Amino acid sequence: MDAAATKRIGVDNLRKLQGYASGGLVGSAPRMPNLQSIAGGNGGVNVTYAPQNNFQGTSEELAQFRREQLKDKQEFSARVVDTVRRAQKTRNL
Repeated sequence: MDAAATKRIGVDNLRKLQGYASGGLVGSAPRMPNLQSIAGGNGGVNVTYAPQNNFQGTSEELAQFRREQLKDKQEFSARVVDTVRRAQKTRNL
């Protein structure tokens, strides 16, 4: 890089680029923590579904809210299983 380009970009901005090469970070990138260590090392996962709601509205709005909450509760287990399986595949669990 010539002096004109350095002056145009600025030394401070160039210093911010240190550690990058070919468009990517050089060295190790941050990793997601291993959930197994958080779970106590036994590989077990405990998930509690306990939403807290203080809903005020018309009877129809309340009925719609309850239908949505029931659907969410019914789908919750499948979402947890899917999340755990993805974590196991990426060795985060």
